[in-house]
Amino acid sequence: MKFTLSRPMLSISNFPSCDLPNFTLITGKNGVGKSHLLQAIESGAVIAEGVQAGQNQIVRYDWATMAPNDAGAFSSDSLNQERQPIVERIRATRDLVRNRAVQFLLEQSLGVPAKFSIDQFGPLISEAKLKTGSPQDEQIFTSIENELDQILNSQMNPQFGNWNTISQEICKKRGKRIYQLSSDDFDLESYPAWGGTSLFQQQLSRIFVLYHELRLANFARKGANQPHLSEQEFTERYGRAPWDYLNELLASNGIEFRINHPKQFVREPFIPRLTKINSNAEVQF
Repeated sequence: MKFTLSRPMLSISNFPSCDLPNFTLITGKNGVGKSHLLQAIESGAVIAEGVQAGQNQIVRYDWATMAPNDAGAFSSDSLNQERQPIVERIRATRDLVRNRAVQFLLEQSLGVPAKFSIDQFGPLISEAKLKTGSPQDEQIFTSIENELDQILNSQMNPQFGNWNTISQEICKKRGKRIYQLSSDDFDLESYPAWGGTSLFQQQLSRIFVLYHELRLANFARKGANQPHLSEQEFTERYGRAPWDYLNELLASNGIEFRINHPKQFVREPFIPRLTKINSNAEVQF
């Protein structure tokens, strides 16, 4: 990644252009300008390749904030309430996307199937791309897919926070464009921060409930003879239970407490508590 000074800012007055790896550790004594450099990148005073100034791509933490925290009970209902506005907005916007897709199919004389669904548009465009030998036609097909993505993105409320990150990750995992996403795609994926919560400031109750909810959903699909993940596949995809990690960490450091976890096969508000091993005394996390 290339860095270039565009204007002086704070203590950053002389910064030679340089190329740095995507993962770079910056060290130095207090007061030498480490934070000033991040502020300069954030404001555009130092131009970082691939980083847009003012787009909240720079996140700073100190030891007081870079830690899990908890604010009481969290439940599956809380998770669904955070996610539902996004899912509902997608459903409403798919009508706009469908109308533009129909218009495009008519313009290109590709034909509109009876009871046309936007989910059919991707395969139709893929088939058309295979048939055409014209780079110009292929560019037209690609541009309409980008346009449909933009229609959906334009309808998403800023209050959805990390919508762009979530949608891009789901598209990558599901092999779809943004305009093709459905509520099922969101049900099948795991995102601990629907409300825009920082990765380093998660609530343990939220993390535990989300993992528990994924397990319940997978068990339900198994019980209904629907496609589901085996135990090994589930662990490979979502990792081991987060409470197991935390308890192993406590044990390895000689801390005589263990943390609880949501009850198996039960959906109810969950509050993380630490239990002292030798006395069974409980402490709310």
